Amino acid sequence: LSQANLNQANLSQANLGTANLSQANLTGANFRQTSLREANLRGANLSATDLTSADLRNTDLRQTNLKQANLKQANLSGANLHGAKYDKATIWPVNFHPAEIGAVRED
Repeated sequence: LSQANLNQANLSQANLGTANLSQANLTGANFRQTSLREANLRGANLSATDLTSADLRNTDLRQTNLKQANLKQANLSGANLHGAKYDKATIWPVNFHPAEIGAVRED
């Protein structure tokens, strides 16, 4: 699924663990309660994506676009966010500090 166009796709509660979604267009997609554990999302466009309660443990999120994304209650343990871009509209889990692990705020 590398470079796939899944714009606005409803993938809620899907099991996409270890999937290769690198450089995919996932703008506005619904990933609520989806398992993306150990998936490769490097360089993907996740802007305005709903990742509420998603399992993102050990997921490669390097250089992704997370602007306006909702990651409320997502599990980001071990996720690599180096170079990921986010903005003031991005919603993070409580007490999560993206800049401390390499994400870059761009408003």
